[in-house]
Amino acid sequence: MKFNAENIVLNSSNYHFDNKIVFISGNEIGFITKIEELVLKSIKLKNEFEKIILDSKNFDKDNFLEQINNRSFFSNYKIVHVTNLTQGVLDFLEKLELKNLTIIISAAEIKSSSKIKRYFDMHNQFYSISCYNISENFKKKFIENFITNNNVEMSDDAYWYLLHNISDKYKLLESELEKLSNFSNEKISLREITLLLSNTEGVELNDLFFDCVNGNKNQIIISSQKKINSSSDAYLMLQIIKNFSKILISTSEKKSGSNFSTLVNQYLPKYLFMRKKNFEELVKKINFEKLVLINALLQKTEIYLRKDNDNYLMIMQRFLLNYSKIIG
Repeated sequence: MKFNAENIVLNSSNYHFDNKIVFISGNEIGFITKIEELVLKSIKLKNEFEKIILDSKNFDKDNFLEQINNRSFFSNYKIVHVTNLTQGVLDFLEKLELKNLTIIISAAEIKSSSKIKRYFDMHNQFYSISCYNISENFKKKFIENFITNNNVEMSDDAYWYLLHNISDKYKLLESELEKLSNFSNEKISLREITLLLSNTEGVELNDLFFDCVNGNKNQIIISSQKKINSSSDAYLMLQIIKNFSKILISTSEKKSGSNFSTLVNQYLPKYLFMRKKNFEELVKKINFEKLVLINALLQKTEIYLRKDNDNYLMIMQRFLLNYSKIIG
């Protein structure tokens, strides 16, 4: 019986796991851990429980039964975490009476196409919860729930920057949001958000990108001296240019019959809404020929950086001036 992990996290009070076998799989370890926590929390609301771990590599039916049935004097419920699942254990679980008992099976190593995964997906009693990379829709709802529940206030540009730049890994997402709780009842600015998140360089380097769009050579030189202080900054700037190139490819593909303002609203990250006018002008000027030249310039610059890492600033200034000339 398949369940959506994102729905469980967003609406955990609607799900109950007592007297169930819960199979948790997927490649997102942090998400798997969160589901395990929610299973335990759900049961703890009703029962004092004891938790044990059983490794099924050397499965012995009698030993498993003895450990499951051996109840503590201080608890009326048992949670058994089964590791290294085998077919023998599956056959055993089918016949097991689930009374005051929940079985958790975490199987990050099992592929989505495996027989075991399909077995739990199709089972009419056992739960199957898949944990993969979180969706944009989930991330948005999760952030909004956190903001509401913790009375967090932030500016519009701070909110959109947070949404576009916070991690897609569940545990990192949760950890980053916890930092916002220190700002309860205080409005958070874009600058404060960039300082709170692990990756804080993006905003200033985005500004440097728009210096290139505006085509002011002196400003490009001055800004790059302030904002590119290491080879890591240089590589990050190239990645930002690549990200904007992907957006420009998408807008160029849809230019025919589309309103430029509509394209910008659709593709420009919303935390950059103050830059809409600048970006709209760029969308009007850009074409596939220019994008081909930009791609070649990016490749050449990366080669130069690898060969001469110490001269990162000079290399990047030359790149930015040439980039500005191409998109002008």
